[in-house]
Amino acid sequence: MESVIIDISLEILILTFAIAFLKWVLQNFWRQRREGDINEHGPVRGCRVFTMITVLSNVIISIVYLDFGLYEYWNHRIITIKSVLLFMTWALATLVAVLSKNRTLNGNKRWPLILILWWVFSFIVDLVSLTIYTITHLKSIDFPSPFPEPNIVDFASFPFAILLCFNAFPTSCTRKHSDIVEPLLQKENETSLGDDGAFTNAGIWSQLTFQWLDPIFKRGRVQKLELPHIPPIPQSETAENASLLLEESLRKASSLPKAIACAIWKPLFMNAALAGVNTIASNTGPLLITNFVNFLLGKEDDSGTHYGLILALIFFFAKTVESLTQRQWYFGAQRIGIQLRAALMVLIYRKSISTKYVGLSNGKIINLINVDAERIGDFCWHIHGVWLLPVQVILALIVLYRNLGAAPSFAALFATLLVLLCNTPLVKMQKRLHSKIMEAKDSRIKVTVETLKSMRILKLHSWEPSFLKKLLHLRETERSWLKKYLYSSSAVAFLYWASPTFVSVVTFGVCIVLKIPL
Repeated sequence: MESVIIDISLEILILTFAIAFLKWVLQNFWRQRREGDINEHGPVRGCRVFTMITVLSNVIISIVYLDFGLYEYWNHRIITIKSVLLFMTWALATLVAVLSKNRTLNGNKRWPLILILWWVFSFIVDLVSLTIYTITHLKSIDFPSPFPEPNIVDFASFPFAILLCFNAFPTSCTRKHSDIVEPLLQKENETSLGDDGAFTNAGIWSQLTFQWLDPIFKRGRVQKLELPHIPPIPQSETAENASLLLEESLRKASSLPKAIACAIWKPLFMNAALAGVNTIASNTGPLLITNFVNFLLGKEDDSGTHYGLILALIFFFAKTVESLTQRQWYFGAQRIGIQLRAALMVLIYRKSISTKYVGLSNGKIINLINVDAERIGDFCWHIHGVWLLPVQVILALIVLYRNLGAAPSFAALFATLLVLLCNTPLVKMQKRLHSKIMEAKDSRIKVTVETLKSMRILKLHSWEPSFLKKLLHLRETERSWLKKYLYSSSAVAFLYWASPTFVSVVTFGVCIVLKIPL
């Protein structure tokens, strides 16, 4: 039964890839018809050979599946749905590879994402099925396999699948190509165009594992890093591009918050998806830990080796997904925050120039740039806590209810709500103290700027001691508010780090009182 379900699931996935390939082909034809195919540079020889081998591998696999389908029909007079789907998908994949060949050769672009995913998917399915088949027949082990038994086509196409899977990773062709078109003479302050693709042209695996940072780390190990050693950021990540995007959104929206939301909603939505996947993956282990312990103790009578392998595979996959999504989530949140902060700084600077004599004071402008813009940028880091916190609490209650029962779950919920109620007045106090700090800082900067501007008059009338006393008094006032703010921050930090221990003590205390086995 499990084999039938997995076979149907694989057929659905293969059909999904076929539809995606067909959609890509139609979009490519429409794009070429509308814009035309423009080639800027000639191909690099090494990259050309590698690309032709990739296309040829797709063609060979398509022909092999076609021959196997014809062989089945000739001998058994049957045509299976899986054979038709595999041939159709590999044929479309070959068409996609041929159409994207010129773009891969002539530009600094990698293979289409859907093609890379298909290569990796085919490699993983072939690897698992062939490994289980080899272990079963060579070691004479009764090893239940949920995958269908591999045929001769799977064995024949597996070496080509390995080659295609390795082609999904980035190669050094882009760097060599940029070295060819790079001018021999450059100005002193002019950076190399080849380094601009360190992040932009990184492959999927390189972006997931941050391998595009390896050249910087290698250089930093042997010498001190300087500004010319750091590759320039892509044009899409610059402050100028971020400010233009925010200005365009500001012209469409009626207020600044709506303009910010309109400018960053797409990357913010992708970041929210990563945060949600990370939350689900992090709770997979606690949810299945009881099943794993029961399997190790032998309490699952009807479970065999296959059940344990599935549990181990789920744990490994969940932890891998959690690790990768967490790093991409944090990196994406930092990117969004830095771009938004840079765009706001540019807008504030331009506004302050246009309203230099009738606008805000210098202290308020400095506060807007140094504090407010930075806090809005940091808001992108913490915005997902609004919806992640209820999801995390619900998942934690599900885990507790599944393992301990209803009473400990309600006790943990009560302890969590109590911690939130205790945190509320502290957060309000922090907000009030932060406003006081900003007012005191604004007053101190304003008086300091006026004093420096009128320094000649102060020295002429010998007013330095009185003004110095006033400045020290303003600094003391700001220091007193800052001291109270730091004390409240330490209280919030203590409550934050002590809350897991408090919730655990309450939960297990209820289990001990009610004599619930742990």
